[in-house]
Amino acid sequence: MLTRLIPTRNKMRAEGSVVADLDALLNESVYFKLHGKTHEIKPLSAKQFLILTNNLGHLLDLKEKSEITPDELVDRYYDLVSSCCETISKDDIKNMTQQQIAGLFQLVMDALTGKAQAQSKHEIAEKKTLNT
Repeated sequence: MLTRLIPTRNKMRAEGSVVADLDALLNESVYFKLHGKTHEIKPLSAKQFLILTNNLGHLLDLKEKSEITPDELVDRYYDLVSSCCETISKDDIKNMTQQQIAGLFQLVMDALTGKAQAQSKHEIAEKKTLNT
């Protein structure tokens, strides 16, 4: 009986139900401020995205190591972030707090999925609504 309540994929396609609108994902840069400097996370081409995901894999591979040096961690994190943000330096990474590192990692992931752009667009719309 439960199967009758849930539409099948064929029925969803026939009815024209859209599961996700990928055209709505914005292809815009995301900006962040670190150590007084504004940096840009640029939209990536498919090739650049593959490089970034490869670098993410290298960073996650560190979980398997028993001993990790701080330089090794900085290098892998730098490889990840610099693959979408050209202006960040290894010194920027070295001088970040744990909270900044976690925040930047989340921002990079959100920028890649379009979540950061959508949130930014929503916040701009809210500001316009409040100002009118």
